[in-house]
Amino acid sequence: VALAVVLSEAGLADPQGTLQLLKDRAVAAGIPEASLHPGGKQVTGVALRGELSKAVWNKAVPAQKLHERSVLLIACVVGLGLSIWMLRSARLIITVMGIAYLGVLYAAAFVPVVGGSPSILMLAIPAVLITVTLSGAIHLVNYWKQASLANPQTALITALKRAQGPNLWAGAAVAIGCASLMSSTLGPTREFGVFAVIGCGISV
Repeated sequence: VALAVVLSEAGLADPQGTLQLLKDRAVAAGIPEASLHPGGKQVTGVALRGELSKAVWNKAVPAQKLHERSVLLIACVVGLGLSIWMLRSARLIITVMGIAYLGVLYAAAFVPVVGGSPSILMLAIPAVLITVTLSGAIHLVNYWKQASLANPQTALITALKRAQGPNLWAGAAVAIGCASLMSSTLGPTREFGVFAVIGCGISV
């Protein structure tokens, strides 16, 4: 037996609560919950949001399995570890990682603005943006250190001029690669391309 349910505005505003309410009513009517097989856009959205929450922080996984408890945290920790190893300066590390995380937040903030929907692919955006930001920062810092040996007073301007081309080309290459995903027939893949390009632009 199949039953089609059209949600009201109140139901669409809280799809998770609505789905739970429908399950509770079905069970109260004598239908075992195990025999219910809900489907549709709202059901998929609720399940996807649940998986995204688990990827950010899954309390069900033991604390010693940190790589399984939070995929997002692992990406941030790896990025931080690389920046500590390569930059070796607290101010530089804070600046670089701050820009990387700011790019991630802005990219995420654009999702509801342009009518996008969260997807599992969105979890790859932090790794992409941290990589782009770190690669650009390493270029800039190396040029700055080299220029400061010759003339510390003009080192920053010299470094910016030297790093401008490599940074723009590196950022553009990643952005073009992400933009190519916008031609996909799959909605989540297209949206990932859009938001990754936005984040790359902010990072550069």
